[in-house]
Amino acid sequence: MPPTWPEREPTAAAAAMGPGLPANPPQIPDYELSRKIGGGGYGEVWLARSVLGTWRAVKILYRSSFDHDRPFEREFEGIQKFEPISRAHPSQLHILHVGRNNAAGYFYYVMELADDATDERSNGVSGYQGIGKDANAVRTTELLPNTPKRRLSGPPLLQDPASYVPHTLKLDLYRRTRLPVEECIEIGLALATALQHLHANGLVHRDIKPSNIIFVDGRPKLADIGLVASMDATMSFVGTSGFLPPEGPGTPPGDIYSLGKVLYEMSMGRDRQDYPALPAELRQWPEHGKLMEFNAVVVRACESDPRRRYQSAEEMRVDLALLEQGGSVRRKRALARRRATGVKVGLAAAAVALGCLALPFLKGAKHVHRPKLEAQKLYEDGRWYYNQCTPEDHAKAFINLTKAVQIDPKFPQPYGELIMIYGWSDAPGVSNDLQRLQGAREIANKLRAIDPNLAQTHLALSFCHFLERDWRGAEQEIREAIAANPDLAIARFTYCYYLGLEGRAAEAEREGQRAQALEPPDGRRVSAIGAAWPFIAERRFDRAIDQLHQVLELDPNFAVGHEYLAECYLAQSNYLAAIEEYRTCALLFHQEPARVAEIYDGLRQAYQFHGEQGCLRKWIELMLADEALPADKQVLADYSNTDVAGFYARLGEKDKALDELENHFDEPNVWSQIKWEPLFDHLHGEPRYQELVRRAKLKP
Repeated sequence: MPPTWPEREPTAAAAAMGPGLPANPPQIPDYELSRKIGGGGYGEVWLARSVLGTWRAVKILYRSSFDHDRPFEREFEGIQKFEPISRAHPSQLHILHVGRNNAAGYFYYVMELADDATDERSNGVSGYQGIGKDANAVRTTELLPNTPKRRLSGPPLLQDPASYVPHTLKLDLYRRTRLPVEECIEIGLALATALQHLHANGLVHRDIKPSNIIFVDGRPKLADIGLVASMDATMSFVGTSGFLPPEGPGTPPGDIYSLGKVLYEMSMGRDRQDYPALPAELRQWPEHGKLMEFNAVVVRACESDPRRRYQSAEEMRVDLALLEQGGSVRRKRALARRRATGVKVGLAAAAVALGCLALPFLKGAKHVHRPKLEAQKLYEDGRWYYNQCTPEDHAKAFINLTKAVQIDPKFPQPYGELIMIYGWSDAPGVSNDLQRLQGAREIANKLRAIDPNLAQTHLALSFCHFLERDWRGAEQEIREAIAANPDLAIARFTYCYYLGLEGRAAEAEREGQRAQALEPPDGRRVSAIGAAWPFIAERRFDRAIDQLHQVLELDPNFAVGHEYLAECYLAQSNYLAAIEEYRTCALLFHQEPARVAEIYDGLRQAYQFHGEQGCLRKWIELMLADEALPADKQVLADYSNTDVAGFYARLGEKDKALDELENHFDEPNVWSQIKWEPLFDHLHGEPRYQELVRRAKLKP
């Protein structure tokens, strides 16, 4: 193995007794060797002082350490290539000079010297107990009190060369167990940019680990540069267990995997072999939220399948920069976990990695479009807003997604979420199905121009058929979308929705479960709602309520989850529970608290004093009164279109119920839910109701 920096902190006695000069030390022009500070199978690292008195590190590699000339020469050629590159980036360890002594059988190179860690021992670091065989032996679950941050400016002084210890990340983790998340982000950014620079010059590191990350003037740098090699070089298998990628070292994704494990160790305070386990007490840590955001970067970097990993250090840097700016990487988890799928080409099937943006590889696609970075960022933000499932957030999602396709018209993914926003009836300025259909057709035409075989193209065409009440055409196209990309969760969610509306509960349940399994964490609330949909269609309200409780365990503040839960309680005639869930939903939608209290306190009183009949009549009264108010004062308007009809039906006033349905039938989400809505169950035997079912082109 090539030499590495010392991984253990020596005792003062051991440092003072450090190796002295041999009888015939190597001769390095203009440098005086002080003592050996590192060693390995291929060479030595020495502490040395220049004729100007500057302390440096000198690495010496001997021909006698290699079995043949070629490996020795290959190491020399690698340093020759890296030497000018090293000084072009602040987070590369600078090579200051390369020399060779053929007569003595060695070459050497002079490097920057790592900061001296010995001058930090007395700076208030508590819990330090000296050296152990394993630097991971002393570990705690919290940052040690009074632990100083790394020194970020000003070169440290080499107070005593005899006791000099290089400042490495390994030593920091030994002393401090883990680092604050701000430091983790700072170090991660520096190292990701260093890798970006290294890879751009056709080089890979091959052994990134805490002991190979040193600090020079407080800045983290990649050390053990003897392992740096050309991407196309035939090299021996090197690396360290636990940091090695499953496919082996020697590629940019392999370096990214190793860096991910480093980020895991320094943020969670656990050994890389424990990955992906998180500390049991993590939720109690003050930095819990920030750490989970940081862990989103770690998870993608450490994907076992290199195709699902960050495909470039630049991608990783972008995510870390987003965290540094206070943004949320977890908003992007959907993209992080959406991966390329197989595509059939003739009789051969090949799983194709999609490159740095991990977009779904689609059936029939001849090439993969890589979107512009600005469009990609807008799409990620748009997806995050979409998954919040409020009208306000859907409006923001619509703006971001529209901007994304304006910047990059050939970027297909944003169109999928735009179609879904039309499906939720939340597209800005859209109030009826004719406008929804016009918007969906425009999207479908744009997607056809990009690629008629895209899953998103079939999704858009399916929704157009749905709005035309062509159920067969809608199902055919959504099945085509799923065939094009079986992992596209929004397609399966849409199919679940169609099947539930048609009353095909068992099939809907199957698709809902698949959508839920495919959706990444930031979209699981939406897919969990979809998974409850079939149970409501089948009138298995207990199962639906259990499913919705799971949604609310993911996010207790998910307003739509409370709304659906309220509707299930209402279907069960559990009025008090329904009232409280509707109250919670209204408050989460930021309705005026005094107005919310007035409405739902009134409903509780009506039920307590007048029972079901009184409660239903009070609800109708409040809804009709709410409709007359200005839009910014309304609390119940979202429920009035169907609920007034449903409440009349429960009261036995079927003609009034059917009048309401006929008046609002062609409005979004009224005609399509004519069979699905539980409040209409009392009308199923009525001829006028059955005619409405036929108008919806559904089977009675």
